[in-house]
Amino acid sequence: MTVVQRLLILIGSAILGLVGLAGFNYVQINKVYTATNFNSVNTLPSVLLLNDITAELSEIRASIWKHLTETDDTALSTIEQKIDNNRASIDKLLKKYEQFLADDEDKKLFQEDLSHLAEYDSLRLKARDLSRLNKKAEARDFIGNNQKQIDDLFAAFKEHSEYNSRLGDKSSAEAISIQSSALTISILITLFTIGLISTIGFFMTRK
Repeated sequence: MTVVQRLLILIGSAILGLVGLAGFNYVQINKVYTATNFNSVNTLPSVLLLNDITAELSEIRASIWKHLTETDDTALSTIEQKIDNNRASIDKLLKKYEQFLADDEDKKLFQEDLSHLAEYDSLRLKARDLSRLNKKAEARDFIGNNQKQIDDLFAAFKEHSEYNSRLGDKSSAEAISIQSSALTISILITLFTIGLISTIGFFMTRK
């Protein structure tokens, strides 16, 4: 074997090691990017949307109690319009949220949100009708007797938001784990390449 051929083998071994290392790092970088990017493209928007929905619900709840203390027809109409606007905003936010459904559990929690919301709609509309008939005390009692449904509604959205936060934490942990294992394997590939080149070089110089 000529000196040139030996050098070519040595250079080829180095190139193969570097190409292998570069390819591995490229794959791992993509995995880390995917894991970390999940937080910005899914977790954060999902949590913000659920928080916005909860804020709209809080405004509706406050407006209902205001309705139960108001007697002026014009003021009642204004309050009802505000409630309708809040409810319309919730529908828009829910529609946006559907784009960010991450897994089966997320879909399940979303359906539970809708179910609790439908129950709340029925409750608040009945309270509104009683209030409109000037049966304020009866409407307040009705709301009080069904407070658990209202609490369950807010609890459902809180649980859903916390689930999204856990998904984000899991994604961040996966990114750290991938990064750590990639560093270890990269070091091993580098050491193997150096060892292989050194071994080939040693035997070449012996001949």
